[in-house]
Amino acid sequence: MEMQNSKVLKGILTLLGLNLVGIGSWRLFAPISFAKNNAMDLNNQISLINEGRGAGGEIVAIGVLIILGIFIKKLTYTSSIIGPVLYLGFGVARLFSFLVDGHPGEMAVTAMIGEFVMGGIGLFALIKYSEKKQ
Repeated sequence: MEMQNSKVLKGILTLLGLNLVGIGSWRLFAPISFAKNNAMDLNNQISLINEGRGAGGEIVAIGVLIILGIFIKKLTYTSSIIGPVLYLGFGVARLFSFLVDGHPGEMAVTAMIGEFVMGGIGLFALIKYSEKKQ
């Protein structure tokens, strides 16, 4: 599969990728601040800080991959798949946690809604701008 050369698609990939780089960087470089924003206290919890940084680095890397798909045609399809998979995966996991563990707090609910919205935008782009090879 290939993707059409579309300015809208490039805009969507930019949005998805930059958002991931931003959120991932926050987790990577300021995990205590990130956690506090979500009503969690990581002070002196080195293992949890390490886990937060690890997840942040992974999110940054995926954001960079999505952005590379804007400039490298061979990566555009991969970028168009990985964006919605990541966002919808986070959203579904948060929804599962909400149902199993209870209400996590307003920031987590807001994040879940944002993840479903971003995942939906990415899924729209994947469907709308896919081209089947002839």
